[in-house]
Amino acid sequence: MVSGCYAIITLSLFKGGIIMWQYLTSTLSYTDWNLIIKLITGLAPVIVAGFAFYKWYSNRDYKNDYYKKLIDRRLDAYQSLETLLAGLRNTVLDDKDPSKPYHFILSYKAALDNFTLLAIDVTSKSLWLSEEISDQMMLLNKIMYPLRNNIDDQLLINIAKEKYHEIANWREETEIIIADDLLSLHEIEAFLNNNKTKDRKPVPFKIK
Repeated sequence: MVSGCYAIITLSLFKGGIIMWQYLTSTLSYTDWNLIIKLITGLAPVIVAGFAFYKWYSNRDYKNDYYKKLIDRRLDAYQSLETLLAGLRNTVLDDKDPSKPYHFILSYKAALDNFTLLAIDVTSKSLWLSEEISDQMMLLNKIMYPLRNNIDDQLLINIAKEKYHEIANWREETEIIIADDLLSLHEIEAFLNNNKTKDRKPVPFKIK
């Protein structure tokens, strides 16, 4: 039933087209046809240019959406890094030696284990971080290595006191790099081109 209706409509449109063509050929003069042809010829470049613009505009939107996703991935990586740094902003002093501060995340083994998981999370997102930040993470790995042995809380605190200034300096340097990175976080093309030439070699641990 439906296909029959479609056939009838198609046939009607075809007949109507023929009637319209016959009417135009019988009423339009040579001058009229010449004018129509010139008009179509003049519009053709405009139509082509309009199509090219539409294609360019569509591709631009796709590219912008793609870049937005990459920026989101980079922001997520830097947010994880900020969470890591937040753990290094709390300092502890004890009664035994009040002249030697140490970081709270190094005051007991469970806190250190949690901090290590945060560091692993940041390292797993190094693809989205700048090369300078990736180098800083490798340096942190080197600094924290002696603290990952099976030691009790008191020995952990003693080592943390010795490494306090080294870790504090690392945090300050990292925060400066982050501030600089955030100024160019939107420059995705430059970031991708820089990623092609990265040569990140692991920092060897110096075990004492």
